[in-house]
Amino acid sequence: MRSFILVVITSLLAVAYAQGSKGTVCGNQGLLGNSRPKKFVGDCNRSDSWGKLSSHNCFNRGGKKYLCVQDGKAKCYTGGDVKSLNMERGECFA
Repeated sequence: MRSFILVVITSLLAVAYAQGSKGTVCGNQGLLGNSRPKKFVGDCNRSDSWGKLSSHNCFNRGGKKYLCVQDGKAKCYTGGDVKSLNMERGECFA
């Protein structure tokens, strides 16, 4: 019984570590289109889109804005926030 409990705890810790190292995965279904009013996406402008990138790759390429959709809500992150977001599958903007 004791070894079973250790296996369960070890498995839970491994899963928690793996999820923490990946960061946040955005639920963006596609690139920002014409149908998204500015009130939903803030400063992210579709004409400045560089496509889907991880937040660190966006920052490294000079991106200044990052759009991430979570729980059906889009949020545009700007400035220095982009570097530290640790997000994947969002949209990068100039």
